[in-house]
Amino acid sequence: MDHIEIGGKKMRWTEGQQQVAKSGDWILHSSAISPCGKFQNYKLYRDVTSAPKKVFYLGYDLEKKSLCYLHDMVVMQEHYPGMAEWVLSAINGSTGKPPEFKPWNDIGKEKERKAAGKILTGQIVVDMLKFINDQWYTQAPTSIFPQTRKQGRYAPALIACRFGVNELDAEATIGHLIYSGVLSHEIRDRSTKIKGLKVIGKVSNA
Repeated sequence: MDHIEIGGKKMRWTEGQQQVAKSGDWILHSSAISPCGKFQNYKLYRDVTSAPKKVFYLGYDLEKKSLCYLHDMVVMQEHYPGMAEWVLSAINGSTGKPPEFKPWNDIGKEKERKAAGKILTGQIVVDMLKFINDQWYTQAPTSIFPQTRKQGRYAPALIACRFGVNELDAEATIGHLIYSGVLSHEIRDRSTKIKGLKVIGKVSNA
């Protein structure tokens, strides 16, 4: 098998891919382990012809037992609230009924799906990480969640403005750095429950 048909569209089938759970029009498949061995990759499909986005590429931190805050995870949380919890339950062997969503309460009827950005390299990444690290020690740590834009904490927008790069490129780079174990999204202040990006590793290609 080299593909799977979802919502009338052919999706690439990767070696070792297998179904983990299925409920309603949602299907969860496990995929490859990340090169560093710390993350299990998953593909979450929505088998609905009208859904503008039919597959979410998710990462699962095997050590922390949590989903990684990559681009698709952020999009899924914004447009399909409750699905992250369903995915985690399915990964842990419990498949309940997923939340219900109206066919056009999806990504893209009112909002155009954002194009994927490119991953930045070199000195700009070093500068980005220094900025993120400095912000971690303030009362306004940077965040990967779009809803923090109004608070002035949305990292891709801040980095785009500060360093003159494309916001989508900044977003893609941050997602890559999280996946690579260079950044994490953690609670900064337990009294206020505020979360932000924290530098926890070093980038290898800068």
